[in-house]
Order: sequence, then C-alpha cells, then structure tokens
Amino acid sequence: MHILELNEHVLRQICDYLSGSNALNLSLSSKDLYSLAIHRVAAIVTISSRHLLRRFHQTVIYDAPHRAADIHCLSIYATALRRESSSTSSSESTHRDEDSLPPQEVVDILIDLFRNTHNLHRLTLDSVHTLLYRDARLGAALASLPRLDYAHLNLVSDRVLKAVEKTGWDLRVLALYSLAYYRYIDSYPDYDMTYSILLETIAQFPHLHTLTINRFHGGYIGDPGWQDTLPDLPASSFPALRRLFIWNSKRLATLDFIDRCPNLELLDVELNETDSEEIASRALTSWPAIRSLRSSAPVSLHNVSGVHHVIELNTAEHFRIPSRISVLDPAGKDKIVVSSLVCLLRKVSPRWLQLSVAVGSTPMTFWNDVPAVAPRLRYLDLKVSMPQLRKMYADWLVRPRLPRQMFEQRD
Repeated sequence: MHILELNEHVLRQICDYLSGSNALNLSLSSKDLYSLAIHRVAAIVTISSRHLLRRFHQTVIYDAPHRAADIHCLSIYATALRRESSSTSSSESTHRDEDSLPPQEVVDILIDLFRNTHNLHRLTLDSVHTLLYRDARLGAALASLPRLDYAHLNLVSDRVLKAVEKTGWDLRVLALYSLAYYRYIDSYPDYDMTYSILLETIAQFPHLHTLTINRFHGGYIGDPGWQDTLPDLPASSFPALRRLFIWNSKRLATLDFIDRCPNLELLDVELNETDSEEIASRALTSWPAIRSLRSSAPVSLHNVSGVHHVIELNTAEHFRIPSRISVLDPAGKDKIVVSSLVCLLRKVSPRWLQLSVAVGSTPMTFWNDVPAVAPRLRYLDLKVSMPQLRKMYADWLVRPRLPRQMFEQRD
C-alpha cells in the first residue's frame, strides 16, 4: 500500500507528529504531501539565544508573517532573555534591580510574537516575573493566545500568577517553577509567592489535568517571611486534576493541596525534610485512590508527611522511588532508611514496586517483612548497585534471600 493511498484525514494526523527537517523532507517528496506537511516545518520553535530571538522575530513579523500561524510550540529560554554583557564597570552600572531585568528590546519582541502567534498550543517561557516587572503589557500579550493548552513558566511569582489568571487560557497542562534559591530573592524586585494566590489561579482552569509545582517554599526556616501555617484559604477543589508533580515545596501546603485533588491518579511528591508541629498534629487524611505514587526520598516522605499520623493510602497500583537508597548496612546506619521504606510499603501496598538500592555485603533481611506489609505486591523492578563487582558483595542476596512467596502470589 502506498502512503498516498491513505485518506487525507489520516495523512494530516501523520503530519501532525512531524516538525522541522522531517516535515520539510516529507513536504518535498510529493506535491500532494506538500500542502499537508509544509506548515509543520515551523511548528516547533526553540530559542536559546538573543541572536535567534531577533532572527525569529524578523522572520515571523516581517519576512514571512503567514508562517506565524504555523507555530504550535514555542520555547524561549533564559539565555535568550538576559542582558548582554557590557564593559561598564560596577561603579558605573545602573541600579541593582535594573541589572536583574531583561532589556526592554526583549520584552517588545516577545509582545510582538505573542500577539501574532494565535495558533500557539504549547509555551515554555523563562524569567516570567522579571519580564512582567519590566513591562506589564506582556500580560495582555499572553492573553492573546486563545488556543494555548500547555504552559511551562519559570520564575513564577504572585505577579505572574495574577497575570496568568486573567489570560482566559483553557489549560490542560501547567508547570510552575518558582525561584530556585530563596536567598537570592533580593536580586528580583517585588518578588513574592503566596499559597492562596496559587490556589486561586489554578482554580481558573477547570479542565487542567496535569500540574507541576516546583520550589514553592515561601522561604526557609530563619527567613523573616517563613510561615509554616496555612491562612484562611479559598475552598477550592480540583476534581479535574489527574497528574500532580509537586517538588521541593512547603510541607503543610503540599499536603493541603493534595487533599484538594479528589481524583488524582498519579502523584509525584518530594517534600522538605524539616519537622513541623503542624504536621504532627494534623488530622488523619485519606488520600484519593492514587494509582501511581512516586517519591524521591522515602525518609523524607515518612518523616515529613507524618505517614503514621497524617495519611491513609493503600490503593496505589504503582510505587516508584527514583532516587537510589543506601542499604549498605540495613541493621546499622541505614536502619532508619530501611524502616521508613517498610513503613511506606505498608501504607502504599503497591502491586508494582520500582526501587533502586545500593547494597554491601550484608544480607537485606528486611525483604522477609515485605510479603506481610505489602500483600498485594506482584511485580518488583529492583535495580542494584554495589561498590565493586566482587564476590563478597553478592552476599546481600545470601540467605535470607528475597522471600519466595513474593513471586508465588497470584491474582
């Protein structure tokens, strides 16, 4: 069967998976395919330098404005937005706040681009707070993207959230990355991140099914702005959310947010490791019927979220811990890690467990407890690393071995 024998609808579906040189090659292969594939050549655009940003602006706005309608995915990274280096000495430099902002030329280009790329579906944009601080018109330009359903925004603040709330987007996927290191907050003028505003913003997207929140910390203990209590918050609930990735965030806010997502299917969580009286006194919460749970650190999840007192979760089909766990001495220095892992398995009781461990020569006897604490376990994906490929390090599997009953269970 020749590809041209397929009907036009199928061919369009195929072309929608192409971009760049692949789309160009297909469009040049046939007159019939040209009209279907040529628009995909510029469908995905990544800009990582000021030079590329200027060239792209020149092409889309002046040289070939009809190509603006072909752009479906646009990524603009911080390297294209930074102020260009100059020979000006530090004593002759402008105000510190001014130095941290992108130049007005960059913001003008972005405003121009957003006002002319009306078919944009996916947007990745860095340094959003400083861009909006430089020129508030950027918020209105973002609102001129009516078809946007995926947004990945870096350097998010209250200013950014309020602008996003007014865009009228109908987002399905949203990723919000806050300031990486709170100690650098003085480098960014008028920077703040408030949990209640975060909730109000997310509530504006009723069809949002995938959300990533990274580095919502609001400061660290010792900083004047640190508050590990929740104020009076809007009674928002997010029933459409199915996939939640929430990393490096305030513990109490994280737990509260999960409580607001009754239909979660995948939860990827990483919590700060400091203790909190609010966590310990928190009432028992039954988490939703999560099918896949990922945690970067079992000790963190056990100690910080208060597994014994705070959550009740025993419905997960899949449990994955991406980071490698040290069990070199499971009865000694690694005892806390092992007990935390066993406790988590009891709480989650997964059918499928993915685990990476660093082993020594000491047998991992704790596996004997696994069938009792996780009776639903059927599949074990175990990645093992050892200091050297020597026979002595194979003793981790010497009796007591991995319990045979783990592999004899059947539905």
